[in-house]
Amino acid sequence: MFHKYFYMKKNFLLLFCFISSFVFSQYSFDYRFLVKNSDEKSDNNNYFDTEILINTQNPNYFIYRYKTNEVRLFDYDKGMTIYFLDKSKNNEVLYKYTGRESFIESENKETEIIEIKEVEKDIFAIRTFKSEKEEANLELKIILQKSEKDLLYFYKLDLGNITPQKILNAFRQKLIQLRGNSNYIITSLERNYTNGYNVKGVKLVKYEKINRVIR
Repeated sequence: MFHKYFYMKKNFLLLFCFISSFVFSQYSFDYRFLVKNSDEKSDNNNYFDTEILINTQNPNYFIYRYKTNEVRLFDYDKGMTIYFLDKSKNNEVLYKYTGRESFIESENKETEIIEIKEVEKDIFAIRTFKSEKEEANLELKIILQKSEKDLLYFYKLDLGNITPQKILNAFRQKLIQLRGNSNYIITSLERNYTNGYNVKGVKLVKYEKINRVIR
């Protein structure tokens, strides 16, 4: 059993509690993305609906904070989602623990074939296929911007972690082949799941380097 609150000061997120060892280890985050759905209308150019924290050295865990102040830490190494509410005030970040769930990771899309084409400068189309005989089961349109390091990440792809990482690795190899490196960030991502739903888009509002640790 552990205490339901933890705090962050000066970019360090500290857990003041009795911790069950199977729940928390140390999580480090070095980049923060602020994103919004492409169809969101706002007069505020800095408006975003989701904050994403990542570790560029370990893609197997990340945090999503939504505009409802719900916070989710996805840990694919442990097969666990940890839920919080953001109760931050003043200069202190306060997350209230609300629960956790375990899951078994599987590939959400069978992506035996990954087709990547540069349709215009810094604009790429990616399609995945279950087999050569079948239609594409996922289509992505990506707009890139040069960055200080590899910051490639599929915002809000909603396909777990195996499928996005498989596609990202193929995309990185394509960029290295074409450009000599993969030091880019995605500024716009359109997703077509080819299942009858409308195409959905996400835009990057802002990103920044951080040094945040959960202990």
